[in-house]
Amino acid sequence: MKKILIILNCIIIVVFMNACSLSVDTFANNLDKAIRTNDDPTTISQALPAYILLIDSMIESNPEDESSLKASADLLNAYSGLISIEAEISASDEETQRNEERLRILTQKSLNRASEAICIYENRYCGIISSNYEGLVKILNKAEEEDIAYLFSLAQSWTGKLQANREDWNLTAKIPHIKMILKTVVKLDNNWQQGSAYMYLGVLNSLIPAALGGKPEIGKSYFETAIEVSNQNNMMAKVLYAEYYGRLTFNQNLHNSLLEEVIKNENSNKEFGLMNTLAKLKAKQLLKSGSDYF
Repeated sequence: MKKILIILNCIIIVVFMNACSLSVDTFANNLDKAIRTNDDPTTISQALPAYILLIDSMIESNPEDESSLKASADLLNAYSGLISIEAEISASDEETQRNEERLRILTQKSLNRASEAICIYENRYCGIISSNYEGLVKILNKAEEEDIAYLFSLAQSWTGKLQANREDWNLTAKIPHIKMILKTVVKLDNNWQQGSAYMYLGVLNSLIPAALGGKPEIGKSYFETAIEVSNQNNMMAKVLYAEYYGRLTFNQNLHNSLLEEVIKNENSNKEFGLMNTLAKLKAKQLLKSGSDYF
């Protein structure tokens, strides 16, 4: 707790001192980089609530600032991801239930913030999450490269809510909408965040088995593209490839080889510091549970 208070005090000093005039965009970008490059998930998990509260205070003073709203959505999404992975690795049944409820609350707030942010940023995106598919396509046909950050933030938050509410068929019906947003992102910038959009597309295309009308081979292709675009640096893409495609198709050899590759990998690419640390932890858990799954 003392460490969190020290961090929060430092942030407040940096943001609010008269001698410093960082914009919200600059602050959010620097914070995002600091989170991504830190390979200590525990420190990040303990510190993120303080950052989230700080951004909340900024929104209270200026609720129409799209940069603050987007930063909030992204932080909430990152925190939700950490909680989800921590719960998978070492939670009791009681803790799992508590975490599931927290995830539903956090992901809903993240989606609300992302939706508000993109609407204020550009009014043609207002109501995007409630539009029908045909309407969404018309909106996205007008998307421009400078819209990518807001579109990707919305897609991440929407996917997070979907994963936290897997029993909600109304959300499941929106999967084509999320896919379309992500396809627009990669159309505008094939290398956005080193292929992260492809990783999400891989997951979304590997939820339904082929026997029920799903197209997991498309998911496989997206996962492989994500790995290729990241120059083999994104270990989480391989873990999700194993978890979603490998398990969906009962391909135990692929599942295990991908996970073992991640566990043995000594890649020190700083940009993927946190993600790759989490990928190793998740890979070990999946490899262990795989003996019961297959």
